[in-house]
Amino acid sequence: MSLLKCRYCGGNIEFMSGTSVFTCWRCRLNQTVPKTINDSNSPRYNEAIELHDEYRFDEAADIYRNIIKHYSREADAYWSLVLNKYGVTYERISKNGKNEYIPVIHRLSDTLIFDDEDYKKVLYLADYNQKSIYRSDALKIYDLQRKMLEDASKSSPCDVFICYNETTTDTMIASELQYLLEKSGYKTFMPDTVDRTASADETSNSEIRVFPALKSCKVMVVCGTDPDHLTDPITTNDWKRVLSAIQNGANKRIVCVYKGMKADDLPEELRSLPSVDMAGNYSNEEFSDLIRAMMDEIASADEKEISLLKEEEEMVLKQKQAAIDELKKKADSMDELELTLTDEEQREYDKLSDEVKQSEARFLEIKEIYEKNKEEFDALNNDYQTMKKQIEEDPLNAELEELQKQIVAKAKSNEENVYFRKKTQEKDVAALNDLFARRNEIEALMDEKHEKLEVKKKNIEIRKKSFASVKGEYESFKKTYEKKQEALDSFDSKIRSSRKKDTLIEIEKLKYTVGETVTFGCWPKDKEPIEWLIVDTIDNTVLLYSKKVIDCVKYNELFTETNWATCTLRKYLNDEFYNNAFSDEERPRIVKALVKSEINPLYRTDPGEDTEDYVFIPSINDIHRYFKEPKDAVCMPNGLAIAKGVDYDRNNGGCYYWLRNLGNANVNAARVSSNGVILEHGFFAGGNDIGVRPVIRLSLEHSAHE
Repeated sequence: MSLLKCRYCGGNIEFMSGTSVFTCWRCRLNQTVPKTINDSNSPRYNEAIELHDEYRFDEAADIYRNIIKHYSREADAYWSLVLNKYGVTYERISKNGKNEYIPVIHRLSDTLIFDDEDYKKVLYLADYNQKSIYRSDALKIYDLQRKMLEDASKSSPCDVFICYNETTTDTMIASELQYLLEKSGYKTFMPDTVDRTASADETSNSEIRVFPALKSCKVMVVCGTDPDHLTDPITTNDWKRVLSAIQNGANKRIVCVYKGMKADDLPEELRSLPSVDMAGNYSNEEFSDLIRAMMDEIASADEKEISLLKEEEEMVLKQKQAAIDELKKKADSMDELELTLTDEEQREYDKLSDEVKQSEARFLEIKEIYEKNKEEFDALNNDYQTMKKQIEEDPLNAELEELQKQIVAKAKSNEENVYFRKKTQEKDVAALNDLFARRNEIEALMDEKHEKLEVKKKNIEIRKKSFASVKGEYESFKKTYEKKQEALDSFDSKIRSSRKKDTLIEIEKLKYTVGETVTFGCWPKDKEPIEWLIVDTIDNTVLLYSKKVIDCVKYNELFTETNWATCTLRKYLNDEFYNNAFSDEERPRIVKALVKSEINPLYRTDPGEDTEDYVFIPSINDIHRYFKEPKDAVCMPNGLAIAKGVDYDRNNGGCYYWLRNLGNANVNAARVSSNGVILEHGFFAGGNDIGVRPVIRLSLEHSAHE
């Protein structure tokens, strides 16, 4: 059996090794327990729990990291590590007659729990029963983190953080130092008194003020009159966070001010830092000079860093411009460059060359058959035409025509000389019969010739059909062969053209560097140019996020269940905005993108169908993907959005804007807060004070050919 303390109520729980979930008999809450706990490591777990209860979170976290080294698949050790990283404790409250335990955060962070790598490890290693408990607790912690960060963003920055034990007489030294520093023109911060019995709200309110002060301060003054005062968990919690930031590269300084003790009495981590014995001959002026020197040193380091960054940026710009110029030169001289084929291009050329050779051999065969058929057909046709001409020019035609005239004249003469018929009847009849006989003879001869001509004509018609088939095959294959030959002849030009196109696209990719800004379109129409942040390059396109929230529009006009595919905001962006924000020359450059429907990671609301859009808005995953920290996702409104009543923070200038995921219900849509925190639970889709941050995908190929 293993014995640990309940994570919620602090009571003892006893369970069998190998158990992953256990119900505390005292608070009746299910909680996770280490599966791998045993007699050898249980003292380490209990030591870490005691340190956690004493608010010594860093020391407890170190123990859990050591446990993880030996038990790398222990989900509960990772979870305990996460709780100590964020300084999470639990407080009992009474709600509707029932006791509940809510999380209290003593160490606020810009990294939210769902983005924490150790928490992701928790979910990866946890069994089914553990996951439901982890997710439930993590969601409560996450909601509290977001609220605290949102409130913390409204705090003013400070120059000097005065760290002291608020529950001791050290307050007097801290107050004197505050007076001295503010008299010298520095903005100072002194934490409020918060003891271990403080309520969750008091603790949260204190941390909401402490966290932004720790982030913004340039110098921390750690002061005390007793070694125990400086190692008190609450005091240590403050100076250790600044010390950790310095160790991670932050340009900050720590100076220790003590009285009634020795420098060797300072915490070990602080002994190597500058220190001042206020009980000695150290004057206020010397202390002020020390702080001023530190501030100057920090300012100088900041300026140097800014200068180095500027120099680096200028160098990058020069290198980029040089690369662009080189690529332009390469593109312009592509026709004159010596062409060396790649292995793939050589294979393509060889394949095409073989096809041309095979096609040529077959073409010559078909051509020979065609020419032979044509020769035979032409001979038959010439023979027919010759016979036809001979028949047409035959003298018998003229004789037949003359006989016909004589017959007509003779018959007419016989009719007119009726009174003399008796005398000439026999003679006239004989003459007329002779004419008829000759005509019949000539007609018979001509009919025989026409019959022979008709036979030749029929033979030609038969051969004509056969020849037409041969001719069709010949002409069709000739086109195929000529096309292949043309492709082979133009292969060099094709490769050069392809390489020139690729070079021009590379130029565009250099122009559209991720992290830089471009101007494209205007909104309102013809008034305010839209600036876009380049966040990604994909398949010769760039993904652009508007730098500002450009409008304030409802996600959905109707009070009904909705999603991105059906909402009115989508129609508005792809109709009114698309057609008016971009010119006739700009619209063809915008790619119609496949927009995936994405489930809210915290709520299982139906996301609807995938869509294809010219303009869309980010999703929860998009914000995580393209913005490392909440401050990077902060987006300020343009004049139109402000005029239409967008909800924005007067301190940092950021405003709320829609995400395309639904929230915790199908009438709510997720959004980003004014301080860049994702609010997954969402807001009523008919809300009229949430901004719009459009996204478009721009074609580089289209730009390259302009």
